[in-house]
Amino acid sequence: MNEDDGRAEAVAWFGDPEMRAWLENNSFKLITDYVQRGRVHRELSNEALIEAWAENMKKHCRNPGDRSIFCDQNDFDAELELRNLEIPLERVKDDIEIRRQYFARLIEDMKTNPEDWREFSEALKEDLVDFLVELEELKERRS
Repeated sequence: MNEDDGRAEAVAWFGDPEMRAWLENNSFKLITDYVQRGRVHRELSNEALIEAWAENMKKHCRNPGDRSIFCDQNDFDAELELRNLEIPLERVKDDIEIRRQYFARLIEDMKTNPEDWREFSEALKEDLVDFLVELEELKERRS
């Protein structure tokens, strides 16, 4: 698969209604967790929040495996979402490309090890199935 095919596949994946719902559900869970922990960034001005978000995103893109930076990024994302502020992706587009390349290499490496790829695929499927089961249970309760 070439890079254009991969991008087309990603666009199709994100366009799928169940995938969008799954992503939105994950976002909701992250925001809920952030609020329950006390909204640690609530005192920042909008400008300071956007600046902190951009700086942390640059760190995250260069160290995507660092759990602490990733968790901080989720908190910044949640605070931006709660304030209805636009995420300034244009400020970090080059950094995001670095992160995309990192994950593309990681996936290619996993594909060379069938056991790693199987575990990754199974974990992703399990997350999606759990979400779909929760969604169906919610629909049944509403009926």
